[in-house]
Amino acid sequence: MDQKKIFPEETSKRKHEQRSGSEIAEELSRLAAEIADGGLIINGEKLPVGDSFSFVMKKQLKRGMVSCEFFLQTRLAAKEGSPPVLAADGKEKVRKCPASGGKNLKKDISRLWKEVVKQVGAENALPRELAAELRKKCDDYHLCAHSQWFEAWCECANVVKACISAAEKGDFAAARQNISEVNHLTKECHRLYK
Repeated sequence: MDQKKIFPEETSKRKHEQRSGSEIAEELSRLAAEIADGGLIINGEKLPVGDSFSFVMKKQLKRGMVSCEFFLQTRLAAKEGSPPVLAADGKEKVRKCPASGGKNLKKDISRLWKEVVKQVGAENALPRELAAELRKKCDDYHLCAHSQWFEAWCECANVVKACISAAEKGDFAAARQNISEVNHLTKECHRLYK
């Protein structure tokens, strides 16, 4: 019987644990040193990483609580002649959503996108609040996009933002072209990953 591949994983979050700011700063400094050294240490194993990272940071004040979440992602550094690291079933490991509210964000993005499409179709200027909210929701969703389709999400989010920019400038032809591209990217993503 085949052994299932185990992925190294480590978490520093412990329920109800309070730590000092200096302890957290030390841990973040260690992480920064690992990145600068070209590898991340997971459960004592140093994994060589690439030199290009996806990085998203979200700071928020809500109900008297300040929070800071960040997501950092890169591929393992390729060794000469070695194939990419894959899970036992041939698919890349899917990262669980680290931020709460991913499902609600997705619904909000869909609702806002439909409104943008409606406004562009009518060749109306986009309300400033609509454009700002959709841009923000797209940025926030970076924290929830699974690694399996993270790059596809980033590409689609960039086209959504290009559509918003074109519509704000009154270039509705370009905005419609962006809408077509978003629709194509969405269908392709669903075909590949749903």
